[in-house]
Amino acid sequence: MEPTGPNERAAWIFDVQRFSVHDGPGIRTTVFLQGCPLRCAWCQNPESFTPGRQLMLFPEVCMECRACSSVCPLGGAGPPTEGDGRAGACTVCGACVEVCPMAARQMVGQKMSGQEIFELVMRDRPFYGQDGGVTFCGGEPLLQWRFIAPIADLMRRQGLHVTVDTCAAVPQQTVEAVPGRLDLVLADLKLIDSEKHLHWTGQDNTGILAAIRYWDREMPGRLWISVPIIPGVHDKEEIEKIGGFLATLKNEPVVRILPFERFGESKYGALGMSKPAIVGDVEPLVEGARTVFLQQGLNLMVY
Repeated sequence: MEPTGPNERAAWIFDVQRFSVHDGPGIRTTVFLQGCPLRCAWCQNPESFTPGRQLMLFPEVCMECRACSSVCPLGGAGPPTEGDGRAGACTVCGACVEVCPMAARQMVGQKMSGQEIFELVMRDRPFYGQDGGVTFCGGEPLLQWRFIAPIADLMRRQGLHVTVDTCAAVPQQTVEAVPGRLDLVLADLKLIDSEKHLHWTGQDNTGILAAIRYWDREMPGRLWISVPIIPGVHDKEEIEKIGGFLATLKNEPVVRILPFERFGESKYGALGMSKPAIVGDVEPLVEGARTVFLQQGLNLMVY
C-alpha cells in the first residue's frame, strides 16, 4: 500500500534544527522524529526513544519559586531540586512548563503534519544553495516511512535534496522503497560483531548489514556510512572488522567517523533515566580508526 499524502498523516517530532551542516551536504534543515527500535547505550537523544510528549526537568537551573506547584492540576508538581519534581500521575499537560521562569521544566515532543513540516522546510529554502536541503533524523525516521515518503516526493518535486539519517534497523519493504524516493542515505554502522551489537543496542545487526549492502548496490554515490566510536565499546579489533566490512562494498560510500560526545548526558537525568556509563578517552580510538580506515582504502570524510 502506497504512503498517503502529506496532509493525511502526522508524526511525533522532538526537534527541528535549522542551518545544520553535519547532517548531509550543504546547509540543511534537520527534522528529528521520535521512535527508535534500538537502545544504544551511548545514545545522545534519549527523548527520541518513544513517541509522545515528555517532561524534562533541569534542577541545576531551578530557583525553587514553586510556580509549578501552584498550577499543577494534580497538585503534585514541585521543584526538581526536591526529589523527582513530577506529579505522581503526571499527564504532561505542560502547565508547569508555561510558568517556569528559568526553563527548569521543558516539554519535548509535538505532533506535526506533513504539510507543517513541508512549509517549515520551504521557509529555509533560500539558504540551501545547490547542495543543501532537508534531513530526516531521529530516533529512527524510517519507522515512519508512510509519513516521510509523500513529504519527500513533494519536496523533491520542488527541487529540494532529501536525506534520511538511519540506524537501518527497519523492515525490508522500507529498505527496498528508499532508493527511488530519497536522494541520500546516511546509515549508521555501529558494530560488526552481532553479539556485541545485541548487547550494546538491544538488537542484532543481521538486517542492518543487509540493508547497507542493498543500498550500496542500489544507490551508488548516494550512501554515506556513519561509524560511531565509543570508549569501552569499540576497540582496535572491532574497528578493523568495521573497516573490513566497508571495504567489501562495491561503490565506495563516504565514511564518517562520529566520536562519542557527552553533551546528551544531561537529558537522561532530565527524563528521570540513568545516564550512560561510558568512560574513557575517545580521541585515541578516533585516531586509530582514521588510520585503519585509510589503510583499508576507504573513502573517509575528513572534517
